[in-house]
Amino acid sequence: MTEGLVDRWSFATLCVVPYAFSAALATGSGFTARSPAGNLYLITNYHVALGRHPDTNRPLDPAGHVPDRLMLAMLRERPPEGPQLDPGTVDLSWGPLVHLLDDGEPLWQEHPRFGRRFDAVALPLDVPPEFRRLEPATSDDQVALFPGSTVSVVGFPHGLAGPGLTAIWKTGAIASEPHLLTGEEDYFWIDANTRSGMSGAPVLARRLGTFLTTSGGLASAAAPVDRILGVYAGRAVDSPDMTLGRVWRWRGVLEILVAADRRAERGVLRARSCTLGHFGEVGMPTIQHRAARIDVPGIVSGDWTSAKLLRTIAAADKRFNASLKGVMKAAELVAACDTAGELGAIEVTSETAKMIAASIRDPEGWGYPTGAYQLLEFLRALLADLGQPEAA
Repeated sequence: MTEGLVDRWSFATLCVVPYAFSAALATGSGFTARSPAGNLYLITNYHVALGRHPDTNRPLDPAGHVPDRLMLAMLRERPPEGPQLDPGTVDLSWGPLVHLLDDGEPLWQEHPRFGRRFDAVALPLDVPPEFRRLEPATSDDQVALFPGSTVSVVGFPHGLAGPGLTAIWKTGAIASEPHLLTGEEDYFWIDANTRSGMSGAPVLARRLGTFLTTSGGLASAAAPVDRILGVYAGRAVDSPDMTLGRVWRWRGVLEILVAADRRAERGVLRARSCTLGHFGEVGMPTIQHRAARIDVPGIVSGDWTSAKLLRTIAAADKRFNASLKGVMKAAELVAACDTAGELGAIEVTSETAKMIAASIRDPEGWGYPTGAYQLLEFLRALLADLGQPEAA
């Protein structure tokens, strides 16, 4: 559950950003889970991943855009020789992991019986070695549940996070019978002061010390015991000013995972990693950007190109890996580098160009590979292309 004094749920819960090509539409939450077959999936809401209301299936975006890919802010693995930059603190690095939602077939799994009305989906993940595979502990189902018992919702309200991109914990109580199922309403209510952006978050019953069990007895534990209750899906639509929020039950999520495994065995459900769409390409939603252009000089030193050097900055520099805004800019920069060969230049937004310029002037991060620092003189020469004089 924990690594030292850091709770695993704070890392296993991920900030989820749905994108329509190159435009971020919202922020949400999600978490990783292993299926019975051992496959790794992202669990989040249908309305977060697909950008549609689960009852009406209408787009939630006012302009009618719906996501075609999801970006996850993932914790990076620290190289064994990675330096600790600030003595007395923990230096962590996050990066973007982008997955497609459709490639002619849906790359996500909804509930096999309730469909989209059960507001949760599973998306298979392909996690490169550079990212940590931090997963939550399995659920301890001996924890008793009843109206009034304490629960925690672990997510990202309005995209806000704790230190780095660790999740925010909000505490509330079960507000309706947690075991009573009527019709297709496989959910219960909690009373918690949640906010937009926490949709898709895990809901936990955490118990410390002595606690009541499902058999009616008492149990005690030296460490926190968690029972996963389900997936948080937002406030009551009819009464958004209330603190009541809907939780889709964990047993329904387990049914989704079993159905996902069946499709995976047939080869019709698979992880499809990708990059963001590039904002300079045709087909993006109508969002205006001011662009900065960086010419691509080709080979610089050995196999280092300007695109590879800028990718290195996106992965290594703290400006791009210590906040959600930075990770989103890193994803933009990677997409720009991917299209550099076709465009003959690396085109990024002016705001991203300023972040690159600052990183070149004063690099700060533990992920720079051997040789990168020696090429900073070349990188500084790009400042003129960025419109950021070094003396500025």
